[in-house]
Amino acid sequence: MTLIADSGSSSTLWAYGGQTFATKGMNPMVTTDEALSESVKNVKEWLATHPSKVAFYGAGCGNLYGYERIRKLLEKQFPGSYVSVETDLLGACRATCGNHKGRVGILGTGSNACYYDGEKALDFPPSLGYILGDEGSGNHIGKRLLQDYFLKTMPSNVRQLFQKAYNMEYCDVMKRVYQDTSPNRYIAHFATFAGNHLYLPYLHDVCRHSFETYLDTQVKQVNHVRLPLHLVGGLAYAIAPVIREVCAARNICVGSIVRDPMDGLVEYHRNTTH
Repeated sequence: MTLIADSGSSSTLWAYGGQTFATKGMNPMVTTDEALSESVKNVKEWLATHPSKVAFYGAGCGNLYGYERIRKLLEKQFPGSYVSVETDLLGACRATCGNHKGRVGILGTGSNACYYDGEKALDFPPSLGYILGDEGSGNHIGKRLLQDYFLKTMPSNVRQLFQKAYNMEYCDVMKRVYQDTSPNRYIAHFATFAGNHLYLPYLHDVCRHSFETYLDTQVKQVNHVRLPLHLVGGLAYAIAPVIREVCAARNICVGSIVRDPMDGLVEYHRNTTH
């Protein structure tokens, strides 16, 4: 039986034998060895039997360093199991398109996009991370909200709601942003506020501008513009009305918008030998 993992920077969802289990994010580019090991230990305690295969799809696994960290950890913790480590982007492709062609993007804590030919993720721009990239992501929106709040360019009614929701203190925020071990996760969690208050014009505009930037930077580099654009991630799901509005104005065909790809990945692995 196959143990499947869909991992982002904020959380990891595991599926095995019809059941699911959540642990902290396991992005090898920003997560410590101790945190990675703790997550896998928790999964092993949850499992009823030893898996014959582990299929791990994760953010930060698109380069050799990240790939090797996760592969070595899983092979050590699951001896005898066949271990497959792929990018979260390929996971999103398989979950939304199966074996069919399409354009696929992830909008969660981070962001990316690609062309999927039915087997491989292609045409994707390099991931520049939460400091240099991640346009359209929770990080992108979270940074904008924090900037506008502390610079007092956020409308007063929204600022009051924001303060009430997070009890904002300048020193605490600066410490979390510049000293925390997972600043990308911390910054991105503020985007939940925008997704929950899309009816407010300011937050609607923030999300619209962020998604337009994502289209103009990452999706623009993906060929095959006639294919539908499928999107995966908590942020994509939360701002789906804005996404459909912007895409309609740009004559972009929107495919599926799903919160997480696990159901699709389970179906994919049920019907394939991969």
